[in-house]
Amino acid sequence: MKSGYLSEYFEGVAAKRLSAVEADRTRSNQHEYQATKSMLTFMGKPIEPTRIPTRFLYLSDNDAEPVVEDAFLTLYDSRKDQPHRSAEYRFYFPTTTVSLSAA
Repeated sequence: MKSGYLSEYFEGVAAKRLSAVEADRTRSNQHEYQATKSMLTFMGKPIEPTRIPTRFLYLSDNDAEPVVEDAFLTLYDSRKDQPHRSAEYRFYFPTTTVSLSAA
């Protein structure tokens, strides 16, 4: 077993409790998470859409093991072409076994 500092193994970690509209397919068909201020402080505010390798986890009290899948998030400003409105950053995500488990 390896030992040392977590910073030796991770570039960063972000967690978010999803709202119903972000996770429940019966409430919305969107494939986006709203970026929080603390996430943007950590990840930055890119001018162009930025694809980020991501490990998704679904944790449940009913399952002994989490559902885990590697995929990606795309961080972008959903209001980029609307100069009269302030920036609103979102993470686009693909359909994964984790997103299907969250429904």
